[in-house]
Parts: sequence; C-alpha cells; structure tokens
Amino acid sequence: MAKGSTAVGLALTALTAAGGCAKPASTAAERPTTEPSGGGAVAAAVAPASAPSDAAQVAPGAEAGLDPLFTLPPSKGPAAHQFRQVTLLRSGPSGDLEMQLTGDGIYRIRDHGRGRSYAGDGQLDPAQLAGWADTFKDWDSLKDNYVPSPAPESADTVQILYGGKKVVAAVGAKETPKAFAEAYDKLLALNERAKREAAAEPSTQPAAAPVDGTAGAAPTK
Repeated sequence: MAKGSTAVGLALTALTAAGGCAKPASTAAERPTTEPSGGGAVAAAVAPASAPSDAAQVAPGAEAGLDPLFTLPPSKGPAAHQFRQVTLLRSGPSGDLEMQLTGDGIYRIRDHGRGRSYAGDGQLDPAQLAGWADTFKDWDSLKDNYVPSPAPESADTVQILYGGKKVVAAVGAKETPKAFAEAYDKLLALNERAKREAAAEPSTQPAAAPVDGTAGAAPTK
C-alpha cells in the first residue's frame, strides 16, 4: 500500500514540474512584432502590394509630385465666332445701296449710287469668308443707334443688320464706333470687287445685227 502511494506522489510531482516549465498559449501572441533584419525583408517581399487610393493616383498628363489641380490639360477656350448673315441698307448723298451676305458666302448687291446702277450676285469661298467672322465678333456689344442729333444732311445713313441686331450710324460722324466703320468698309470693298469681276467677265449676249440689214454690203456710189 505504501508503494502505491509513493508512485502516485511521484506522478503528481512530475506533472507539477512539467506544468511549471510549459509556456502559456498566449505567449505566442505576445511575441514582439520585430523580426531579425533578414526576416523583415523577406516578409515585405512576400506581402502583396496594396492598391493606390484615388487620392494618390496621378491625373493623365500630370507630373509626379505636383498638385493635380495645376496639372490638368489646358482649356480649349470658347468656340470661335461663326459668321452669320449680314444685311446693309444705305441712303443719302452717295445713293441707295442694298447688300446681303449669307452665312455660306452668297451675296446680292443692288447699288444705285451716283447715277450709276449695278446689280449683281456671287459667292465667296470659305477662305474669303474666314475674315468676316472676326469683323463682327463684337457686334452684340454695340448700341442700336449712333446717329447724332441733329443728323448731318451731308452724311449717308447706314443700317447694318447682323445676327438679329440692327445698328444705325452716320458715315464719318465722330459718334460712329470703330467696329461699325470696319464692317461698313468691308461691305463696300465687297461691292467694288463684285463690280470689277462683273466688268471683267465676257459678255454672253450676241452682237446685235444692224437694223437695215446692210452689214457687209459694198458701199454705194
């Protein structure tokens, strides 16, 4: 009986010693996060790279290290002014003049100035029409009427209607703005050009036959 008790006591003693030497399970979780110099490099190489956030992404065309606000593509600015139809009516000492130039370059002219009447039409090509848009780009900023009061009797009165806005001015008056004068001069230049081109064209009408029918006959004695 004494031997059995001794054996049990030895077993308990052995278990107690083993329990004192064993480490608790939570010890592994409490290990420091630092690793030896070699192990940290391996862990960093194995760990997957995190995707960059939206804030860290660089805008297309932006330079690295610059605020994306200042590296956006440059603005194209407002669209270029497109030429629209213009109509001119003139009255006064220089005679009546009616002109119209459409947005696609077709023009019609009726000039009754200084006792010589002219009527013609034609069309400008895109290259010739290109400069007209720049002439009228500030037209909407003009007032409706620049005729002085009283109106001078020796000056022509000109009305120009462009893009739905009609402006009236007296030719040569100090009140006439530069934009109006330039538009009027450009229309007058088109009028003179149309006259020159019409004069240079060969006549398409056949020569009229003599009334008495004696063309080519031998002179009588």
